[in-house]
Amino acid sequence: MSNSVSISTLPRPLALVFSGGASLGAIQVGQVKAIIEAGIVPDFVVGTSVGAINAVFMARDFSAQQAGALEAVWLGLRRDDVFGNLGIGTAIRLLRGGKTLVSSAGLEALLNRELPPEAGSLQLPAHVVAVEYLSGRIAVLSEGDLRRNVLASASIPNIFDPVKIDGQLLVDGGVSANVPILQAARLGAKSLIVLDAGYPCALTEPPKGIVPGILHTLSLALRNQVQVTLPMLAADHSIIYLPAPCPLSTSPHDFSESQQLMSAGYELATAALASYAADGPNVQGHPHFHG
Repeated sequence: MSNSVSISTLPRPLALVFSGGASLGAIQVGQVKAIIEAGIVPDFVVGTSVGAINAVFMARDFSAQQAGALEAVWLGLRRDDVFGNLGIGTAIRLLRGGKTLVSSAGLEALLNRELPPEAGSLQLPAHVVAVEYLSGRIAVLSEGDLRRNVLASASIPNIFDPVKIDGQLLVDGGVSANVPILQAARLGAKSLIVLDAGYPCALTEPPKGIVPGILHTLSLALRNQVQVTLPMLAADHSIIYLPAPCPLSTSPHDFSESQQLMSAGYELATAALASYAADGPNVQGHPHFHG
């Protein structure tokens, strides 16, 4: 069965699900390009953290041209654009009594520059996932201030300040739903294509610094979440789980290898989509995992 036939038979609604992963989110740009080339247009997108940024950016215009624009954003992105100066800047912030390690000013400037302010500007419905900081309850944000919703979804605890929305203090959705497949299903998706950025499985030495260390620890801690939720959906959903690069030696704070990550994501996703030929509820592919 050819790719175009088998993919076209996926039950609707079809959701693209974007995981968290900080700088590893560059992988999703290549995955998106492969999805567009395969002729797939989703009914809606769901994203967590950096995946929320990528998802909302593409929801504005799900096209090859928009994917190229997202690629350009990533190629111009540097660590300091998101996290500021992780050396002296972090030290000064702590000495001045800051409760978190990094100001969110850089991240907010990025969102203000690249994302529209309201959902009405989007071509596709976009849902972003955050977590209520006090209760741990998952919050799916679909309306209101789009940029602020994404900021909440990407506010890594203890690195960035929580974001208050409708009286709730919200932090990074990866805390409870780094790969928000369950949330996509609850929003009505019958088919899911999962863009999981994976995790750095092949580092040769520990990351240096407090923020890089926290990001790496979180990437390890969160990688097993989806192993629990995936079997819950397998019986009555069609799921294509796109592969992440492996071995992967790029740290989640390192934005210097975006081109390589995008290329790897594209090549792996193109091969995975071309090989898809299953009918009925199933899971094809699997999360990046080392037993």
